[in-house]
Amino acid sequence: MPDIGRVEPPSPPDRLEHLEILFEQGDDGKDRDTSVLVELLGRDNRLLATYYHAQFPDHEYPSYGYAYETLEIQGTVTPNDTSGSHLRIKIVRNGNDHWDVTWHLLFRWASGSLLHSSRVVTELGSRTPQGDEFSWPVNIQPDTASDHGAANCRSA
Repeated sequence: MPDIGRVEPPSPPDRLEHLEILFEQGDDGKDRDTSVLVELLGRDNRLLATYYHAQFPDHEYPSYGYAYETLEIQGTVTPNDTSGSHLRIKIVRNGNDHWDVTWHLLFRWASGSLLHSSRVVTELGSRTPQGDEFSWPVNIQPDTASDHGAANCRSA
């Protein structure tokens, strides 16, 4: 009988360990009384990660500045789960609070891989009492230190 040797079990799929969104501000900062909901949804609309803040009592998003927020990962999220995903942002703002921003999603995987996705957004729509909701496809790319991608993640 031939010796087939030891067969190693397949390694588990990579999993999302940390996810942040970076808002790069335009000329109008975000007010303390603005609420924001950020959701990363899989291609099947499964909720993968979320961030919600009813208001910003401890800080404002400054004009021409950056604001990082950490999303809460919902269960185990694999690279396959994020393929074809989209980002949904809902904003309830008060007064003249424009959302001219560039957003960057900053992905850190258990394997150590750093990936990012970004989108320039100009004025997120009209103001309504119920808030404004927007959705964009997430095009995940390897991160480079030359952009505002995952290399700039605040948390280890």
